[in-house]
Amino acid sequence: MYQTIRSKIIEVINNNADKIAAAYRTDRSDISAFPAALIIPGALEASYHQTSPGSNKEIYDFTIRVIYPFTEGQDTADIALEQAIDELLTIFRDRKILGNAADWVVPVSVNPWGYMDRAGGTARVAELRIQAVRHIDPSNP
Repeated sequence: MYQTIRSKIIEVINNNADKIAAAYRTDRSDISAFPAALIIPGALEASYHQTSPGSNKEIYDFTIRVIYPFTEGQDTADIALEQAIDELLTIFRDRKILGNAADWVVPVSVNPWGYMDRAGGTARVAELRIQAVRHIDPSNP
């Protein structure tokens, strides 16, 4: 399920986000345009103890790490990240944006902003955590 959901998150960002140059599965040295988004899978919470339909669920956490190098200064990097995070929040407020990959998705937190050393130097980093929920039918595991 991680692969299906992550692929859909990347597709949604690449097709809907004007403030992000591109979304990727992993960090890479050949990112040519910024801000870029890296989609990182996280924790899984699951509940399979109910017999009623829709009560059993899996909750997949993902972090969308948005990066922007300091090549144009911190003000430029911060503004680019603010715009990108605001846009991502708007996109992922649409609970059904992931289609069949998840029953619903919700942005749950923005982690404290930080810095990241990259091959080209230091980059500014902002992270948005989202949760994708899939309901599990107990009669059809």
